Amino acid sequence: MRLVLTRGQHDALWEHLLQDDSREEAAFLLATESDSTLTPKEIILVPPAGFIGHARYGIELTDEFRAGIIKAAHDRDAMIIEAHSHPFPMPAAFSSFDVAGLREFVPHVRWRLKGKPYAAIVAGPTTFDAVIWKNNGPEPLAISIDQMTLLPTRRTRWDDGSL
Repeated sequence: MRLVLTRGQHDALWEHLLQDDSREEAAFLLATESDSTLTPKEIILVPPAGFIGHARYGIELTDEFRAGIIKAAHDRDAMIIEAHSHPFPMPAAFSSFDVAGLREFVPHVRWRLKGKPYAAIVAGPTTFDAVIWKNNGPEPLAISIDQMTLLPTRRTRWDDGSL
């Protein structure tokens, strides 16, 4: 599976996610899937008011913002791709906190969106890790930018040993 972005989409997304090396940032992409390719319909950058907690080592979204993202995806018949940053000078990987949150949140969202896939990206200054839940557990997700394909680090350790 791969997420296809234009150079402009990638640059705007990464600029938002890595705008401040003192705290994590977040965004959501509402996307469609066709032939193992995810194509964004819309990119939603999380504003400061969308967070309950917003720090260097963690973020928490308001219930209203999360519900709004799910409703927007439902209304647009789209899947959700969440993205957040780890602005640290090391290879990107989802933290154990991220993994626990995804394990809890992904089944709920997939149920609400009638089984649509759900994907997550963690962006670092020079690398990223990305996964998609389409069938059973998380599977690697590559990102293509103007026909150049970038591969995730695959450094995340999932509870079930997958990846």
